[in-house]
Amino acid sequence: MRIVHRLAGILCLGFLATAPLGAQTHEWTNIQPVDSGGNGPQIRRIIRDLRYPVLGSSDSIRVDSFIQGSHLTLLWYFAAWCWNCNQEIPLLQKMFSQYHSKGFNILGIGVYSPEKDLEAFRDAHDITFPVVVGPSRLKDPETRQQTYHYTLRKLAGDQRTWGTPLNLWITNGERGTPAMYIAAGEIHPEELQHFLEAHLP
Repeated sequence: MRIVHRLAGILCLGFLATAPLGAQTHEWTNIQPVDSGGNGPQIRRIIRDLRYPVLGSSDSIRVDSFIQGSHLTLLWYFAAWCWNCNQEIPLLQKMFSQYHSKGFNILGIGVYSPEKDLEAFRDAHDITFPVVVGPSRLKDPETRQQTYHYTLRKLAGDQRTWGTPLNLWITNGERGTPAMYIAAGEIHPEELQHFLEAHLP
């Protein structure tokens, strides 16, 4: 079954690759600190209580517990159909493999996509970090505003329609007060490298 999902993902990626030249562009954005005042405390309260089912499993992951064991955690919200997510994931997987032993962890949170599409995405990109399923499994504008993903990104000032990819970074406070950062879009490889080296031992 995993092989079937991998083939489906490859076909999907092939479709994206054949899009007309210029039809898709990278959505580079900078990593910005989330204000410790303002909406920061509300974002922290929401994150603390989130629990998601693990993709393809009966287990679940509580986000607050997941964060505790790492120096730096990335909550990566993505959709299987999102072109920019498909462009960003190879870089994230590479950085995860390179820096995981130093305390960097990623939790992939699939949104607005059926589970079979999320499984195909995971398998096509050989993702080795945990992937969980968000509550909204349809690309439905009416239910989008009822998700925590929508609430979190709007509190952080993200004005995009669907808001994927969304990179939400959390430090565990070993180098001072716990901090959060956000990137509403793709992160440039050089900026990501510098950010990881600055926040990991």
